[in-house]
Amino acid sequence: MNRKETQYRILQAYDRIVEDRAGNGRAERLHGYEQAVRHRSKFESCGRVLTSPYGCEVTHWCRRPACPTCATFWGRKLGRALVAACPDAAPDDYRMATLILGLVPRPEGAFDQFWAWRRSLGNAIDYRRRAAGIDRAGWRGFGAAGSLELDQFEAEEFLRLGTNKQAQYRALGFEPERARGPQWIATVHALVHVGTLGDDTVRTFFQGAAPVVHLQGLREDKDFIESAEDILGYAAKVSLVTTLSGGETRPWSPDAIASYVAATMQSHGRQGFKVLIRPKGSRKKLTVESAVNYLEPMPIII
Repeated sequence: MNRKETQYRILQAYDRIVEDRAGNGRAERLHGYEQAVRHRSKFESCGRVLTSPYGCEVTHWCRRPACPTCATFWGRKLGRALVAACPDAAPDDYRMATLILGLVPRPEGAFDQFWAWRRSLGNAIDYRRRAAGIDRAGWRGFGAAGSLELDQFEAEEFLRLGTNKQAQYRALGFEPERARGPQWIATVHALVHVGTLGDDTVRTFFQGAAPVVHLQGLREDKDFIESAEDILGYAAKVSLVTTLSGGETRPWSPDAIASYVAATMQSHGRQGFKVLIRPKGSRKKLTVESAVNYLEPMPIII
């Protein structure tokens, strides 16, 4: 499904949500109607060049998590932010990480899983950067930038999924004999600055909260910055299809898309979908460098 069709299907979902919450008139509008109208308006005008009240032309970004235009732009920007925070790091210090957090029957549950994981991730790293008897220097150099991706399938089509996915979902506790209806999978794709910690240490750390973890190196046939941007652009993508075995794909049903869009409306824009762990002291280092490179202006003689 291309971007234009994805945008069209999401806009249809917004129309459906607005209609459902409109009720039979202004006095009977349901809770969240104004929010749905506002989100739909922002989404529809995303990417357009608008004129500000001061006469300046600016590009409007809706920052909606379900927007494929914003997903690519802000995902790539997130990748550049992590690379800029590690100015002395080599490409071999980075890995692409894929973490499957869990499987739930509703998209709201997947978001709750991600937010809880993100909070515990930050707390665990802060602890390792301060605790005695741990490689504090290694954890202070650790960094990660990633985004939540939601996948979806119907329980009745479980056997049509690829064998790897079937094994992963069974490892998460999914029981195809008992499950019914849609199933949502919370997955995080991230660019990770491993540094001196090593793959085994980082993989073990991630497995404390994510049952399924994969780490792999960056592609060597591409420029480092471009590769980092591609990873985060892929991580933040909006995909409304289910991939089955043999490369076959099935578009999500209108009900599934509407549930997904309605759930994303509870997120604080793209902030609710991203995770960014900066290396300790990276901002201070950049500040010092900028101060050293600052040149005093030449004196003016009148």
